Amino acid sequence: MSAMRILVASACFMSVGICIAQTLLPERKFDRQMRIIFSLLFIAAIASPIMSGRLNFDFSELSDSVTAFADVYDIEEDMRREIGKNIADGLAEELSARGIPAEKICVDVNIEDENCISITNIGFIPLYDKDAEEISATIKFLLGEDVVVAEVKTDEELS
Repeated sequence: MSAMRILVASACFMSVGICIAQTLLPERKFDRQMRIIFSLLFIAAIASPIMSGRLNFDFSELSDSVTAFADVYDIEEDMRREIGKNIADGLAEELSARGIPAEKICVDVNIEDENCISITNIGFIPLYDKDAEEISATIKFLLGEDVVVAEVKTDEELS
């Protein structure tokens, strides 16, 4: 880290020195040549710590960030699954209370960038085949007409 400090200090010192030297130039006649010389001096000042081997880049922090991002993704996926399960349990309780129980309910949840939870799809297996339409209508009534509700026959279709 001290090598990086040296690099930044060199760049700052050279920038200030170049600005002062440019203001002290008497004529604009040699402006281009002086810019080239100042640019070369600036590059030499920055390249010096790198060429001497004092500047060592440590990419372990970058790999830690990538690992942390993967962990956050896993947490979001777990949270999405848990929220879907909680909504499914709440729907099952509400349907049972209304006398139209479902054998199993699966809810697909999407968590948007604004941390809004949207329910995209709901699949269910009715306990009794005759209740399928009523379950679908009740879920749409509770969660809104834009939710896709579908009756399925097997657990594999719910996944």
